[in-house]
Amino acid sequence: MTTHYIYGSGEHGRPYDNGPFYAETRDDAIADLVWRLQLSPRRRAKLRRDLYLDLNPRRDGAAYCEITECDCTAPEDHMEDTP
Repeated sequence: MTTHYIYGSGEHGRPYDNGPFYAETRDDAIADLVWRLQLSPRRRAKLRRDLYLDLNPRRDGAAYCEITECDCTAPEDHMEDTP
């Protein structure tokens, strides 16, 4: 098993609206969410620290984003467009 990271954004209590996505490293997951959500340096630092960030749905299009660590044997199964 290889540790990998699953991440996305959406509304509380619902499946991700944007994701889930897979990254091989924590830094790659953070960088992709920063790019997708255009996060400021302050919000990027909070996401890096907590692996979770409350968002403003009007500004960001989602209520939160998060990154979770996983060690399953088929990380590609986490991808959004995988059946």
